[in-house]
Amino acid sequence: MLLGPLISLAVLLMAAGAAKVLAPAATATAASALGVPAALTVSTARALGLAEIGVGAWALADGGAAAAIALVLAHVGFAAVTVALLRRPDVPCGCFGAPDAPATVTGLWLNLASAGAAGARDRG
Repeated sequence: MLLGPLISLAVLLMAAGAAKVLAPAATATAASALGVPAALTVSTARALGLAEIGVGAWALADGGAAAAIALVLAHVGFAAVTVALLRRPDVPCGCFGAPDAPATVTGLWLNLASAGAAGARDRG
């Protein structure tokens, strides 16, 4: 059964992905700071956004354990990127396409909590 938190996390992930597809500049800047070659940063940002939309849509359509695991992995990945970007306060995190929002400890904890919520989908 698809639970409320899983639905919320899937929709949130799709919204974040759409923002990256439509406004990839901030995510491209973050990707560059993390070592992605400059020629690939915009396409990487858009590809990441499309992957987020795909995972979110899969979770909404299926709601099964594999989709929940994909949501967990997405949020653990975001947490890892956040940790890396916390060391670079001059670089925007690219979250939701925001051009100047830095990575924050609060964002790190929210990503970890989201990963936990997605992973707990079968544990009412």
